[in-house]
Amino acid sequence: MAVPRRCVFCGSSGKLTNEHAWPGWITRELLRRGAVASRRWGEAGEFVGFDSPNHDVTVKRVCETCNTEWMAGLEGRIIPILLPWVRGRRARLVYEQQELIATWAVKTAMMLQYTPVYAGGAVIPASQYAGLFRRKTSPPDGVEVFIGIEPSGPPGALFGIRGLHVLVKDEASLAPRYARYLGYEVTMIARHLVLKLLGHVGGPADFSVSEGFDLPGLKPLTKIWPPEASGGVLLPPSYRPGGAGS
Repeated sequence: MAVPRRCVFCGSSGKLTNEHAWPGWITRELLRRGAVASRRWGEAGEFVGFDSPNHDVTVKRVCETCNTEWMAGLEGRIIPILLPWVRGRRARLVYEQQELIATWAVKTAMMLQYTPVYAGGAVIPASQYAGLFRRKTSPPDGVEVFIGIEPSGPPGALFGIRGLHVLVKDEASLAPRYARYLGYEVTMIARHLVLKLLGHVGGPADFSVSEGFDLPGLKPLTKIWPPEASGGVLLPPSYRPGGAGS
């Protein structure tokens, strides 16, 4: 007997609803009405995909309560903040905006992980879905969020998700000794907007994945979460990615 799916956030066994992985306001901004959306994925030489006038990318993983209450509220608040970024304009971000963008970025990455476009297996753990549900207005522990602008504005929306093996040195040990934890990296690009997430599970609360990895894609980005100053952040000129997930 098949085990019914539960809401990935609250764990409810009630009826699940379709949630847009890429929110509708982003696909409406990026694709004109009647445009054909092309969806392809896989390794070099591997082709799986189709062309369709349907721009929606939905996943049936959340309950109606989560979808229509805290998730819908988050989406409504983020549009006026991020839409200018999608169009290539930036502004100083104050603490509340940093928190809101970071929360939305985590929620969106969590939904994209369940799309058929991503077939690499779950790297964002269930514990962080539950952590986001408990807070609803701020990211779970162990997540860093970075933002930037891509000046060339690639067509459509792109994302990359990959797992990381995180090694943390035990500073209290006289001999070199390391603990291994699971981590992940997510890159999301919507025309000019670039968001990158780095996360880990089970490591020390004060450990930052960005400090343990030499990731060249981070250098042009600005860290917005956890916040480094209560007065907000000023942003560098632009971001030129080597590709989603780089």
